[in-house]
Amino acid sequence: MLKLDAMFLGNHPETPALETGRGNGQRFDGRRFLKMSRYSLVAGLLLLTFLLFASVPTVAMQCGYVLLTAVSCWHFGSGVSRGVTLAASLVLALSAWLHGMPWEAYLLAPMVVISGEGMIRLRARYDDAELAANVDRLTGALTPRGFAKMLGRELRSAQKQNRTTALIFLDLDHFKQVNDRYGHAEGDRVLSQVAGALREVLLEDDHIARIGGDEFLVFLRFADDPERLDDCQRLLIRAIDTLPWQVTASAGGIVVPPGQYPEPSTLIRLADNLMYDVKRSGRGRLDLQHLSDLDGSRGHSTALERASNAEIDGFKPR
Repeated sequence: MLKLDAMFLGNHPETPALETGRGNGQRFDGRRFLKMSRYSLVAGLLLLTFLLFASVPTVAMQCGYVLLTAVSCWHFGSGVSRGVTLAASLVLALSAWLHGMPWEAYLLAPMVVISGEGMIRLRARYDDAELAANVDRLTGALTPRGFAKMLGRELRSAQKQNRTTALIFLDLDHFKQVNDRYGHAEGDRVLSQVAGALREVLLEDDHIARIGGDEFLVFLRFADDPERLDDCQRLLIRAIDTLPWQVTASAGGIVVPPGQYPEPSTLIRLADNLMYDVKRSGRGRLDLQHLSDLDGSRGHSTALERASNAEIDGFKPR
């Protein structure tokens, strides 16, 4: 939990710039920026292609063409990028031949292919690293880093669309006994099947994260339908109870109505507090509460106050 909460402290160094806001209070739309940058790259390549054929190219113009092609390979897929590099090499060679340039100018044609291929491989490694950082290899669920990025984005989206969402904190009961009795390999198989069981009862728009050894977070993107919430209370725990290791789970969930969106770290703490209330009262069930109802319960109002005022540095998993 401490690792997950740290993701929500301002502009965390691990959070990409596309997730941060501008100083004027407006949210920076990363996907729109990338789309516009791709259009700009295509326009720049077409303009330089025209100049290379229409006038005698300078060394700076040719080097700029090589650089722009390499940058394009970062933004586009590998198949498109290889086509761009081949086309760019032909443009440079034809331009040098058309204007009767010395043989050194022809060397830029293979250089653009080499630099483009290097950029394609670098982007592939970057994508692999991003996947490893955001997706848990064992269960296929999100990691704390991936969930932190998703939760902030989804809460902003829900606020704009004025819809109800929900967050559920789920912890397996007595999971240590599985590891002690059957070994860690079998424990890993349990975790993998728990994630699979959760996916079976969730929608494609929902999200699952594994944030600890046996702790999971579930985010319901659409929680407006009371029947669906009843189904979640009934099916999420039952899906785990049917696994063959006699594993049970305790869970606490917060339904967030429109206009009442707390900070992500506060929302996680509230669900965490409800989950431990379930553990203390007998385990093996899901307690799903509306955020607006927490103030009406003495015990839960204390949890709300504790979650809102607790220092992240002082928060320790129980």
